[in-house]
Amino acid sequence: MIILMLGISGCQSDEVEVSPGDKTSQTSESATEKQPPNENNKVNETSESEKSPEVETDPDVISSQWSESAHGNTYVMDSAGKNNSCAQCHAPVDWAPSMDDIPESCFTCKFELSEPPATIAETDWQSIPCKVCHQVDKKGNVKEEISWLEVAALDEYAEVENSSELCMKCHAPVNLFEHVAIEVAGAHAEYLCTDCHNSHNLTTSCGESTCHEGMQDPEKVIVGHDEDHANVSCEACHDAAGLEVGPDEGTGIWITYAPWVVDSEGGSETGLMPFVSHNTVLEVNCERCHFDGNPWELSVDIEIP
Repeated sequence: MIILMLGISGCQSDEVEVSPGDKTSQTSESATEKQPPNENNKVNETSESEKSPEVETDPDVISSQWSESAHGNTYVMDSAGKNNSCAQCHAPVDWAPSMDDIPESCFTCKFELSEPPATIAETDWQSIPCKVCHQVDKKGNVKEEISWLEVAALDEYAEVENSSELCMKCHAPVNLFEHVAIEVAGAHAEYLCTDCHNSHNLTTSCGESTCHEGMQDPEKVIVGHDEDHANVSCEACHDAAGLEVGPDEGTGIWITYAPWVVDSEGGSETGLMPFVSHNTVLEVNCERCHFDGNPWELSVDIEIP
C-alpha cells in the first residue's frame, strides 16, 4: 500500500504522518526513477516479476512490518482538536459518518444518525489494520486477496482490480490543507503501487530494488551518481512533474516539494510540502539546480562527459 497524505483539513500527526510527502533520502520511501542506462545508453528491460518486491508470507513478520510502518500509526488531530473526519482515511474502522457522509441509498431506510463525536481518543484509534485492505474471518484469519472495506460498520467490502485502485481509495486528490495526491506518471506510469512499495512496511529504495541495483555497481560510471550528489534523492534529479527542489532543513537531503491548494468560498490558500515525486524520467536537467544566481551557490558550469 502506498503512503500518501490522508485525512481532513489541517490534520497533524503526533508521530508518523500517513503521507506521500514524507521526507526522503535515496533509501527512503519511494524515491523513483527509471533504470540507469546500459552500455548502449538505453533503458534496461525489466519484467513484471523482477520489479515487484518480494512478498512476505510469515504473519509475525507482516505484523511487525505493519506496526513499524506509516499505516501502523496514523493518529492525527486537526488544529481545532478534532479528528473524526480525519479518520475516514487515517482510521477507517473508527470513522463515524454523519448524515451528510452516508450514501443516498441509505436514506431509503428512513433513519437518522446521531451527530458523531468530533474526537476519537488515541487509545481507541486503530490506524489502518489488516481488515481495511483484506477480508478477515471470525477466527481472525486474513485472506491474502486484497479488497476495500467500504462500509466498516457492516463489514461490507468492495472488490478492487489491483493494489493501485486500493491505495487510491485514500490517496486520491482531495481539497484539504497540506494534502497532496499521488499521481504516478513518467517512467513508472504503468506500475502498480506494490511494484515499488512493500505491501506492509511500505518502504522502497531505487538503489536496492531489482530494477535499479545496477546503480550500486562501482564498475558503472553514471553521470551525476557521484560524491557531489550523495545527499541528493533520486526524485530530486529525475522528477518530471516540475516540483520544487531543495535541501530538507532537517536532514540536508535534497528532495522535491509539492504545492498544495485549498479552494474555499473565501478564496484559495497555497503552500509547499515535502513530497516524493511519482512522475519520474531518465533524463535530467542539471540547470534545474545549477542555474545562474541559484540560492545554494551551486556551480553553474556543468561538464558532462
